[in-house]
Amino acid sequence: MKKLLPLVVMALVAVPAATKADVQDRLYDFTDAYYLQNGINPAAIDGRREPGPLAASDTPIFSYQRPVRALLTLPNYDHSGNVWFFTVLGGFNVNAFTANAAGQRARQIAETSREYVFPRAGTDPVGLGALRQSVMLDMRNGYFSNNKLGLWIHVWVSYTTKALNTVEAGR
Repeated sequence: MKKLLPLVVMALVAVPAATKADVQDRLYDFTDAYYLQNGINPAAIDGRREPGPLAASDTPIFSYQRPVRALLTLPNYDHSGNVWFFTVLGGFNVNAFTANAAGQRARQIAETSREYVFPRAGTDPVGLGALRQSVMLDMRNGYFSNNKLGLWIHVWVSYTTKALNTVEAGR
């Protein structure tokens, strides 16, 4: 198995606090002020959800949510093999972290929250469109309580031909 360097940090929907953790909380994008308060420059988020095929205008539940509700959820597994569903609100690179303590904390959260992505053989090894299986999220660092924006760093896992032609692979 060959792990590629983590190249992109992705903003996935999360819940703002453990006491408010509920499925409906995870479907709304956050306000610009909430992103900034939590160390992310909202102008640097690529592909941020807007009403259209993957999102709808809707009345937010909490004041830190924008009136944009995601319509697409994706399956994933956590570090223990439990099934979860999430939605992608957008993606960004290291330039999106603000140059203050909140930005430093956001980057630390992202770097300790890994999303393992498994591209299909013969496809873009760092692509997100052709997955071999659902992603795996390492949620041991407190997904609901410590990762308010649902920040993840992508780690692409590509199996090489050599790895699949070993005695261990045949077991």
